[in-house]
Amino acid sequence: RIKMLNESIRLHGYSYYPIPYINICEYELDKEVVDLVSEDLIQQYKIIPLDLITNNLTIGMVDPTQEKVDNLKKELKPYYLLFFIIEENHFHLKLKEYKNEHRTLNNV
Repeated sequence: RIKMLNESIRLHGYSYYPIPYINICEYELDKEVVDLVSEDLIQQYKIIPLDLITNNLTIGMVDPTQEKVDNLKKELKPYYLLFFIIEENHFHLKLKEYKNEHRTLNNV
């Protein structure tokens, strides 16, 4: 599901975050996974749900401060959350792409 190529994952200059970076530009979002999280939470925390394996929900997050991570863990119980840093412009692009794709599907 998530292809963790060496060039895709790096700390991306966030050395104070013990969270790896992932480039989500070419990542295909799964509607069932994205729909696990409310649009309000996605917008509020600038997150993209990327993958779900058993109870492990992988989240791409623009600014994973400890406070935000802790809040999300409470909001998204009973999932065990795995975090990756994503770039803010990638967040907006993927969210727009996702909404356009599913708006088109709903209108067919």
